[in-house]
Amino acid sequence: MKRIHFNKLAKIMILITFSIAIIISFFTYQDYQKAKQIYKDDSPVKIVADSINDDLKISSYHVEDAVNAQFERILTNTYIVYDEELNPYLPASETWSMTINSNNKESVISLKQLNYDQLKILSQYLLSQVSENNIETINVTLNYDQNNNDFIEVSKLSYLAFDEQVILGQANSSTITCQLVSLDCPLITIYEYDSDYAYNYTLQSYENLEKCFKKNYQNLDQNGYYQNIDSNQKQILETTSTITSSICIQELSGKYSQHTDFNELYGINDFNEKGYLVWYQFDGLFEEYTFFDYLATHYYNYLLALILLGMIYLGVGIIFAEKKQIPVSPDSKASSFDSIPENIEEIDISQLITQLVHNSANVLNFKKIKLSYKPQMMIIKGNREQIIDLVTRLYNFSLRHSNQNDELIIELNHHKITFSNNNFNYLDDDLKILNDCIEIIKRHQYHYSFTNRSLSIKIGA
Repeated sequence: MKRIHFNKLAKIMILITFSIAIIISFFTYQDYQKAKQIYKDDSPVKIVADSINDDLKISSYHVEDAVNAQFERILTNTYIVYDEELNPYLPASETWSMTINSNNKESVISLKQLNYDQLKILSQYLLSQVSENNIETINVTLNYDQNNNDFIEVSKLSYLAFDEQVILGQANSSTITCQLVSLDCPLITIYEYDSDYAYNYTLQSYENLEKCFKKNYQNLDQNGYYQNIDSNQKQILETTSTITSSICIQELSGKYSQHTDFNELYGINDFNEKGYLVWYQFDGLFEEYTFFDYLATHYYNYLLALILLGMIYLGVGIIFAEKKQIPVSPDSKASSFDSIPENIEEIDISQLITQLVHNSANVLNFKKIKLSYKPQMMIIKGNREQIIDLVTRLYNFSLRHSNQNDELIIELNHHKITFSNNNFNYLDDDLKILNDCIEIIKRHQYHYSFTNRSLSIKIGA
């Protein structure tokens, strides 16, 4: 079976393709795994809980500080954090706010100072008002720093009441009553719509989280984790078999971290402070995220990679094409030379080449070059010293510029010497080494032809 040989250009192209394929495969695998985690609803919250436990072990974080540092990574809106005394709280957010109207001027007031219990009372009251009564106006009474052209400015909310329901603080002389335009917090969203209020609420979901936590926080497994199918979601589960809803509890403590820190190496396990993270988990909202889904949304990356690879191929091909343009001298003969060789005698070229092949046996074996040469008597006339130098230079040049596993062919026929190789690897500049050979050829008035496939010398007409 004939072996396949690659020239230098093909080898470079294969190396570039293989390298780019490895790089693309590595980053594709990492990005695909990351995308799979994003499309699994349950994963992000559990990952965040594990990150909080890592922070509690390897740093001096308190539970509340660790939660506040990580809570923006929690993708679900329905979760509660409990401290060690089992008091619920939510990390404060700048998105908690309400818009009020005073003399037809609207002002936005931050609600981030409210704790979970206050948000719950506020949501329960507003829900009772907008769901049971066709109420057109909800009045808000709050403290303020200044009333600048009817724009209310509040640096710190210390008093807040909706109609008769006091949410925060005690009344003082620096309060103002305005009309509620809209309110947005985790438990309820309410806004004016025509002459009434429209609303959305998740209050019931938070109450379900509280009930589940109080009932099961002592039933955690050895990893501080608990998962329970939410009984309030049974109807959903019966109608949509691919979706499962559950409530999860993860104890927040450094002892559940996978890290080994300096203290643990010496048997010190001081994990006094702890807390709990409780959240809703939905599995199966999306179909399984496959690799074909990933390709469908990231195909442009591979299109760009193919374009880049094509440009690299084109550039390398052009460079090699320019370097491979060997000037062909078809059977050229020099004009009479001033220096005519002396001491002309008959020389057997076959003996000379046979001796060169014998002397270079180690090089041929090392480069695994297949030599095709059949000794055949060929007598030429010339200066022995110059002819030996000419043939030796041409043979060594052919040997040096043959690639590994190439086939080097030496032919002697019709007073013509030819060194040929279909995979010769030399450039224009390399031929400068043969200038001395050309001088000898011209002195003897031989014909010659040097191409990127063969080196030929013809003696006589």
